[in-house]
Amino acid sequence: MKKRNMYLNDDQKEIVNFVIILSVIVVLVLIIYGVSYLVSKKNTYHYDEVTPGEINYDIASVGTMLNRPEEEYYVVIYDDADLNAATYGSLVSTYSASSPESLKVYRVDLANKLNESFRAQDGKSNPKAKKVSDLALGDFTLIKVAKGEITKYIEDLDQAKKELK
Repeated sequence: MKKRNMYLNDDQKEIVNFVIILSVIVVLVLIIYGVSYLVSKKNTYHYDEVTPGEINYDIASVGTMLNRPEEEYYVVIYDDADLNAATYGSLVSTYSASSPESLKVYRVDLANKLNESFRAQDGKSNPKAKKVSDLALGDFTLIKVAKGEITKYIEDLDQAKKELK
């Protein structure tokens, strides 16, 4: 009986190496696919959940505060991040709820990028301003507008409370 040669020739070795490499690549691809599938399954987002947007008609910007539809109204201007912002907001809410005949009050947030350029530099406000481009606003300002013109400019909180009573 003749012994069979257990050794492979060069062509057979290449085929075996090719099959091994191909098998390793297929296994790696399947592992990567499985991991990515599990990760994506955990991070599913519900795009079908729609939250309706709301428009707040009580908020204005400094640039549009003189062209509101009412004949006469107030504009309260302050920074929402200010420590006294709750006090200013309470003042407006109390006034608005006091009477149905009370004038409309618009709020302007000085922290808003549209309004930042109107903030007074070095505390030098301009209470004599009659148009938007002349405004230099302090930390708190109450402005009364009639027929598109500034008729009152109040920076003192106590005076503003008296005005809104």
